[in-house]
Amino acid sequence: MKKDLREVYCAPSWASAEAAIDVFAEKSRAKYGRAVECLVKDCDSLLPL
Repeated sequence: MKKDLREVYCAPSWASAEAAIDVFAEKSRAKYGRAVECLVKDCDSLLPL
């Protein structure tokens, strides 16, 4: 999970950050459903790209 989140916040562009969020959500949704939904819902305000 930590590696997947690092891919999100170290992404070089907005498009690659969105792709990394999708990968993170797909891998982590079953175990961390509410946290994943918060990240996906608020990704625009969380990523200052």
